[in-house]
Amino acid sequence: MPAKLPAFPVLALFSLLVPTLSACAGSSRPAPLPAPPPAPEQVSEQVSEPEAPPEPVSDPALDTIQAGVFDNGKMWTFEYPPLDYLRETYGFSADPTWFEEAHLGALRIPGCTASFVSPNGLVMTNHHCARGSIEQVSREDEDLVADGFYAASLEEERPIDDYWADQLVEIRDVTDRVYAALEGFEGVEARSQERERIQGEIVSEITEEFGGEDGGYNVEMVELYAGGRYSVYIFRRFTDIRMVMAPELGIAYFGGDWDNFTYPRYNLDMSFYRVYGDDGRPLQTDHFFPLTRDGVKEGDLVFVIGNPGTTTRLHTVAQLEYRRDVEDQAILDLLRTRTPVLEEYATAHPEEAREMDLRNVILGFNNYMKSQTGVVEGLNDPVVMAKRRDHERKFQAAIDADPDLRVEYGDLISRMAELQARKRERAPQLSAFQAFGHPTLGSSTLGRAQLAIQLLSAQQQGMDEEILDQIRTALMGISDQPRELNETQMVQRLEGFVKYYGLDDPFVQEVLQGRSPEGAAAVLMAGTALADSASTAQALSEGTLSPQDPAMPVIWAIIQQMALQEQVEQTVLPEEAEIASALGRAGLRIQWHDRTDLHHVLRVVRPLLLVWTGKRLGSA
Repeated sequence: MPAKLPAFPVLALFSLLVPTLSACAGSSRPAPLPAPPPAPEQVSEQVSEPEAPPEPVSDPALDTIQAGVFDNGKMWTFEYPPLDYLRETYGFSADPTWFEEAHLGALRIPGCTASFVSPNGLVMTNHHCARGSIEQVSREDEDLVADGFYAASLEEERPIDDYWADQLVEIRDVTDRVYAALEGFEGVEARSQERERIQGEIVSEITEEFGGEDGGYNVEMVELYAGGRYSVYIFRRFTDIRMVMAPELGIAYFGGDWDNFTYPRYNLDMSFYRVYGDDGRPLQTDHFFPLTRDGVKEGDLVFVIGNPGTTTRLHTVAQLEYRRDVEDQAILDLLRTRTPVLEEYATAHPEEAREMDLRNVILGFNNYMKSQTGVVEGLNDPVVMAKRRDHERKFQAAIDADPDLRVEYGDLISRMAELQARKRERAPQLSAFQAFGHPTLGSSTLGRAQLAIQLLSAQQQGMDEEILDQIRTALMGISDQPRELNETQMVQRLEGFVKYYGLDDPFVQEVLQGRSPEGAAAVLMAGTALADSASTAQALSEGTLSPQDPAMPVIWAIIQQMALQEQVEQTVLPEEAEIASALGRAGLRIQWHDRTDLHHVLRVVRPLLLVWTGKRLGSA
């Protein structure tokens, strides 16, 4: 008779392979699962804890540092351009036509920015943005990422499956309508639900206005200034995109990660697509950025236009300190431990790595890791943080100076600090389960176990066969990892538990059972039916998957900890978002923002006034 499993609510059955299991928070503790195999007589060497990040420098002189006007950088959305600043600083007066031509010439492609560069639909983007497409159009005997590609004629251009390019055609401010809908709603949950409802209603109405779901347009609701402003972005979506040219990786990525995020950079990080219209011919457009053979020269004013990632310029000091000490450091640690594992495997097994597209994955992780390294360094920079504190003090003083603002917004910063303290109470969970269930950074066996325990629970509850089939399908849908990579990723996850919880923590002891992470992973992999898809399929067909599987007590212990993390996210994050939105509105009411906060939307990046230093062009 198998041990009784926890009764997962049905909702959990659809929360598959995500960092948290939202339905587990309220589950009661189940009857004990079968005991794992006895611990070996010899306990392997213990994991040494990685070096902690440096403590921020304490210096009284930092109290004299003052915030600057452009500490948040110079990036502006198209609906809020700094016209006076551009005119007064650079003598540049841009009319609405200039901004319209700029945003119609720019494109958004999956994860990146591109631009029309000819009237015949030719599109230019970065090579690193196109790598996945280059790999996709490579034929069986080709490696176009390594060797490059060039279509000498339109007929030789290669279609890219399931790809798109979005052209921003219109922006509508819907802030008043959103906040009018929220009037009368009290409480974080009620306001959140109504906000979601009205946003969906607005997007649906405008989508229908542009021809419905199949009309060729993509309509998105965009929150700016943490919800202080709401805009609807209307994109024309092109879906017939073809590869025209891509240089070989050796020159496109010349200098490697060492030269990444540096200036000047000597490589050809560029590729060309072509957009085709509904008639199957190259798109004819009047909106493009013409190429020039002359390039730039000293004194030229240059703008960069594109789609950045979401920024967090309105975070309070307490939020930044939490990110510095917990969240961002945990992300960086994850990348630093997992990426070398992938690199070692790719070097030892190049053919298998290419089948898994590990080359592009690794390059992407290295890019993210270097970016994240800069973020963490900035958060640990005492001067940067001192400027943020000065900015926050002045912001609070401006609120307190107005009696009405003080009543409405006076306690927001202190309330946000209290929420960060509550999140710190669950720092081990929030750090240890970063990217849990990720198809590349996680163990496929642990991912299967997360679904398998839900399947067993659903069976014990007598749920409908339709629901059971959905779980089985999801379980069999988890791709196999090479066994050594699967086991190594499991070891890395267990080592993370030791790092963030400590070796003596009851949770860690329950998972390791006196073994090292390497030993625990080896025992689990040797005895589980979830090691790969073939053994999983056999266990399902024969009905031998049971709570006695050695992966079950491990995943149950993990789920309990993830439930603690979910409790924090369910209670803290909605309130955090509500406070952030109020802070955004407060800043706009006192005209405190320089209007540079973004949300992965098209923007104009700071103008560069090129100057000659005698050795190279720089910017001022």
